[in-house]
Amino acid sequence: MVYADKTQYIFDLIRTKKACFLSRPRRFGKSLLISTMYELFSGNKDLFKDTWIYNTDYDFKKYPILRFKMNYSNIINNNDLIELIYADVIKFGSKYNINITQKNLGQALDTLIESIFEITHQKLVILVDEYDAPITKYLNNLELAESNSLILHDFYTTLKNNDEFIKFIFVTGITRFSLTYFDSGPNNLIDITLHPKFEGICGFTIDEFDSLFEKYIDKALKYYKNNQIMQYIKNKTDLRNRIIDYYNGYSWGGSLKILNPYSIVNFFDTYEFLNYWYNIGRPKYLSKLIQEKPWEYIRPELDKYISDDLSRVNIGSFSPGAILFQSGYLTIDKKIVQDNNENHHDININIDGEGEDLDIYYKLKIPNFEIEKSYRKDLLKTIFKENIHQALTTNKSIYNALLLKDYKELETIFSSIFASVSYLQQLNDIEMSIIGEKHFHALIQVFLQGKGFKIFTEMTNYLGRSDLIVELEENIFVIIEIKYIKSETKDSKASIIKLLNKTASEGLEQISNHKYSEPFKNKINKIIEMSMAIYGRGHLVIKFA
Repeated sequence: MVYADKTQYIFDLIRTKKACFLSRPRRFGKSLLISTMYELFSGNKDLFKDTWIYNTDYDFKKYPILRFKMNYSNIINNNDLIELIYADVIKFGSKYNINITQKNLGQALDTLIESIFEITHQKLVILVDEYDAPITKYLNNLELAESNSLILHDFYTTLKNNDEFIKFIFVTGITRFSLTYFDSGPNNLIDITLHPKFEGICGFTIDEFDSLFEKYIDKALKYYKNNQIMQYIKNKTDLRNRIIDYYNGYSWGGSLKILNPYSIVNFFDTYEFLNYWYNIGRPKYLSKLIQEKPWEYIRPELDKYISDDLSRVNIGSFSPGAILFQSGYLTIDKKIVQDNNENHHDININIDGEGEDLDIYYKLKIPNFEIEKSYRKDLLKTIFKENIHQALTTNKSIYNALLLKDYKELETIFSSIFASVSYLQQLNDIEMSIIGEKHFHALIQVFLQGKGFKIFTEMTNYLGRSDLIVELEENIFVIIEIKYIKSETKDSKASIIKLLNKTASEGLEQISNHKYSEPFKNKINKIIEMSMAIYGRGHLVIKFA
């Protein structure tokens, strides 16, 4: 059994904040964090022996605690959530022999809080776990989700109105749904999701992993040796680094990296590199969103995302970057601070809601191999659906076609791929013109990654930015330039073919003129330059230099 001591984070939190909200993906230790707070505020000092907080001046004073677990089931109509929270209020009241007669939830909660304060002469601690479950579970019914969000708004407004009786409030969830509505309500909740002091409050840091799991790595290595399944693992260092590559990489500030706790614990139970978190931690509502508009989720990595937009999600209007970040599919790669002169500073600085002359942006990325592998696989299944076998089974290896510059075979392969994407045929010309080149760029990227190739996207030099660079194998690279042409009703078949050929030639010229191959040029590397011109919904011509 291992325990990562997070009591220093909790100590700093309760000393500096009174009402907080923390967003983390599923299975990242939010409930365990709340349980730790519960025991701390219950005054159970003996439980904290050998932890950081035990030897501080913290007094381990006992406080009355209201712990709400919002992961309610069977919410069918607008009144169900009110009744479920009301039942918790009655339960808490009975613990203190408080007879609550009010039928209105807000009034009942008022009575509960004030009565407990009068009985105990202590301010209350309020802990709320999975606050957003009454919303995320019911996104297939937006009217109900909206109604539940307003009920939660009123719930937190009541807590705010009882501030004089409350010592500390801590709220956790995956997404920041109903908090979006809190600007006019309980805006006393401070969002610490991106706060630099609390990046490591959930999950395992590298230092924690190395200290807590060293003996477990030894056991895993012994297991591999005994069962003769070493494969790519030569020694203890190799195994450690492979675990980190597979499950590390989460960050909520761009500096401190966090290992996925659920995947780590399960790995040391089975010793197999499987996608543990992804198979259980991915929220169902996100799968639904991807199915509805897959083209918005094909390339989730974003160069720059403003801080406020990254932490807010509106019901019925989902920003792909924000929802993927909050759900655990994307994480922060770098923090970028822009001053009032629009100068960028790629640095990590401590900012706690201050600095009017600074804007904070974040560069996002997929956190690790577990998410990369699983997310791309899910995208392939979602995009190709019943045609996935046809799309991924070709008459000739994509590898050989690229290596041999077989443009006819590649045109056949990619024409088949585009034809397999059913929603391409359902979009009108205006929608296609909006999706355009970026969509086909992303679709080709997902397909090639699904075939197992390593992809470099939009690499920049002093002359421009390349579209895709494919590493076929070590020292063999294919530079692909993608050009998209909007369809016109006046274009004849002959004019389309002529336009495609002209545009494909222009793509090759761009690769040459902008020197996209420079980063890969040496005596060993083999460089293949390829241009693909696409018209409308998928007519294409491919040319090689």
